[in-house]
Amino acid sequence: MNRRRLLLHTAIIVVLLLAARLQTTQRILVANLVEFAVSTQRLMHFPCWALAHTRCLSLDRLDPTCPQCL
Repeated sequence: MNRRRLLLHTAIIVVLLLAARLQTTQRILVANLVEFAVSTQRLMHFPCWALAHTRCLSLDRLDPTCPQCL
C-alpha cells in the first residue's frame, strides 16, 4: 500500500512539473496571480469606499512629487 502511494505521489509531482513548463500553464498561472492581486487591492480599498463614498485618503496626496495627486 505504501509503495502504491509513493508511486502515485511521484507520478503526480512529475506531471505537475512537466505541466508547469508549458507556456499555456505559465500564462494561466500569471493571469490568476494578477487577478488575485487586483482583487486584494480592491478589497483593501473597500472599507474606505463603504464609509466615505470617496477615494481613500492616502499619504500619496501629501507627496509633492506625485503627479496624479496634484
